[in-house]
Amino acid sequence: MLVKLESGRKHQIRVQLAAAGHPLLGDRRYAPPSVAARFERPALHAWTIALTHPVRGDELRFVAPLPGDFVRLIAELGLSVTAPPKNDA
Repeated sequence: MLVKLESGRKHQIRVQLAAAGHPLLGDRRYAPPSVAARFERPALHAWTIALTHPVRGDELRFVAPLPGDFVRLIAELGLSVTAPPKNDA
């Protein structure tokens, strides 16, 4: 699931997903213990982030590959991952 942040509030994604009935694997704060125990940490990764340069005003975009533990988790769950759309940030 791709999520777009509207603010920088701490825990925003984790709280909203848990409230919607989709808690993150490994989230010991907001997920039920049976979900939290399935991964070492919250299964959340900032795949791409974009921001406006404070002086030049152009867009800066950074992309981070999935960490190894995510790659293993995705394989164990039998899922596949595709790149996010170009206008996701």
